[in-house]
Amino acid sequence: MPRADLRPGRGLPYESYESYDGGMASIQHEPVPVTQARTHLPELVNRAYYKGEITAIKRGSRGKPIAAVVPWALVELLEALEDRIDARDAEKVLARIKRGEEATVPADAVWKDLGL
Repeated sequence: MPRADLRPGRGLPYESYESYDGGMASIQHEPVPVTQARTHLPELVNRAYYKGEITAIKRGSRGKPIAAVVPWALVELLEALEDRIDARDAEKVLARIKRGEEATVPADAVWKDLGL
């Protein structure tokens, strides 16, 4: 796979891709400075959509990654994982309440404490 050449005046190598099916995504090149990512955003989006590539974006030439262009399937996966974690945590609290280890607080009391 050719590496990205994001120097001014050069683009990312473009190939004919099939649509990404949600399998394993991969980071294909070094983090891209935000200024170059802005210039090549359509190409980065195509790589995420068609090949499942993750492109890390950094500030400046020496900066650490601050953002990424990722396939939407990864965003959905992250949301699903967060939902599972939240559900598991809620089940633990409900179990403690059921065992009498934790008390409930009426919603009106919470709203009053918050000044709502």
